[in-house]
Amino acid sequence: MRTKKNVGAQGEFDRRVFLLFSQNNKPDRDRMSGFLRFAATHQVKWDIRMLDGASPTYVEDCRRLSAEWPADAVVYSEDDLLRQLFPRVRGRGRAPVRIGIDAMGSRRAPHVHIRLDARELVGAALDLFARRGYRNFAYLSTDAPGEQGHARAMAKTYREQAGRRGIPAHVFRMEYKTGLTSALASVSEWLRGLPKPCGVLAYSDDIARHILDACRLSRLAVPAQISIIGVDDHTDLCETSRPTLTSVLPDFERSGYLAAQSLLRVFSRRKPAKLVPAEFSYGIKSIVERGSTQDMRNCGRLATAVREMIRAEGAGPLTVAAIARRLNASERLIEMHFKTVSGHTIRDELLAFRLELLKDRLLSDSHPLGELAAQCGFRTANAAQIAFRRRFGMSMRECRKRLGGRQP
Repeated sequence: MRTKKNVGAQGEFDRRVFLLFSQNNKPDRDRMSGFLRFAATHQVKWDIRMLDGASPTYVEDCRRLSAEWPADAVVYSEDDLLRQLFPRVRGRGRAPVRIGIDAMGSRRAPHVHIRLDARELVGAALDLFARRGYRNFAYLSTDAPGEQGHARAMAKTYREQAGRRGIPAHVFRMEYKTGLTSALASVSEWLRGLPKPCGVLAYSDDIARHILDACRLSRLAVPAQISIIGVDDHTDLCETSRPTLTSVLPDFERSGYLAAQSLLRVFSRRKPAKLVPAEFSYGIKSIVERGSTQDMRNCGRLATAVREMIRAEGAGPLTVAAIARRLNASERLIEMHFKTVSGHTIRDELLAFRLELLKDRLLSDSHPLGELAAQCGFRTANAAQIAFRRRFGMSMRECRKRLGGRQP
C-alpha cells in the first residue's frame, strides 16, 4: 500500500510508530532496545515515538500526541496501557497495527503477538533441578491482577512438562484476595506438604521472594529442603534476597527485535483487508544461578541418593553404615544432612519403607509371617511384630485378617 510520506524535523519518514513501554521496567527497556536495534540496523524509515507508561502524565501525553500525530502502529507489553491509549490513537483512516509482546487479556487482541516460549523456560528450570539431584518438582503460580493469563499459561505448560517427565505435577496458586499474610500462610502449608527435597519454580522473582518468606515461616531450609528458581532475573530482588535467588532470564531484547521484524513484514504486505493475526516466540537467555539452588553441603543430593538406595535395596540387609560407605561419607554426616532435608533419620526412613513393604505383602502373599518379615529386611519375626504394632496399631496377623488378606 502506498502512503503519503511524513516530513518531520528529523527528515523523511513513511511510517509512524508508538513504542508503549514502562521506562522503570527493565524487561520493557530491553524490549525497546531490541526494537530500536532492528530499526537502526535495517535503516527503516519509521518515525518512532516512545511513551513512558510509568509516567504520571501518561494519559495526557497519549491524548496530545495521538491528536497531532496519528500512528500507523503501536508496540506494547501491557494491556492496561493499551486500553488507556485506545480509542485516542487513530491511524490514517484505520486503527493502527498492534504488536503485543507477552500481552494477554486485552479486549483488542494484537495483530502480531510475540510470546515467551514457556516450554523452553520450564524445561530449562526442570533440567537445572535435575542436574542438582532433585527428583521432586513443584510450581507456584499467582492470581495477581494483570498476571492471571500468563500464570495460567505457565501452569499448563508445567503440567505438560511434568507429565512428559513422569513426575507428579505439584501446582499451587498464591491468592492475594485475602491479604498477603493469609496468602503466605497458605503457601507455607503447601510447602510443608511437598516431598523433600523439592525444586520449586516460581511464576516470577516476586513470587520467589514470597516462597523464601514462607520457608522462613515454616522453618524449611533453602536450598537443602526447598530449592527455588524465579523468572525475569530482577537483579535488585535476586541479589538482595537471603539466600540469593536463582532466576531464569528471558531474552527480552530478542522479543523487541522480533516485534520490529514482524512490523516490517506487516508494513510491506499490509492491504485494506483485515490483517491475519500472527504469533512468534522468543526464548531464554540464561539461568543465573545463585544461592537458592546451590546446595553447598549437598544435603538435597545426598537425601535423594539415600532414598533411591532404600527403595532399591531396603528389603535386603541394608544398613546406615553400608549407605554411608557407598556414598563416601561418614554416618554422622550423612545422618545430619538427611535429617536436615526430611526431618527424620535414615533409620526411620528405612524402617518405614520395610513396614509398608511388609504390610503390602501381608495382603497379597500367603507365606508365613516370619518368612515375610525376613523378606522385608527384618532380622527376626519378633522385631517385625513389635515395629508393626507400634506403627499400625495392630499385629501382622490382625492386619492380614482385617484388611482381607489370606490366612497361611
